[in-house]
Amino acid sequence: MTLQVENPVLNSGVVRFALDENADVELKLSDSSGRLVRKVIERTLIAGSHEIKVPTADLPGGVYILALKAGNEKAFAKLAVIH
Repeated sequence: MTLQVENPVLNSGVVRFALDENADVELKLSDSSGRLVRKVIERTLIAGSHEIKVPTADLPGGVYILALKAGNEKAFAKLAVIH
């Protein structure tokens, strides 16, 4: 599983990924020190391609870490926020 993220972002970003099967999915955004900033989603998604909007307008500029957990799989990506 791979996270695709366009960087940098202003007020929001879009995360793209594909699931081979239905899975319980968690997408979390953490700051560079590892502190959880927000849970973007936490729900069951069906197999296939997905695009999830990540709101960033209220965040200070900087580099953040997106962590996606789907079933037993995990993927990570950096998200650069600029204002």
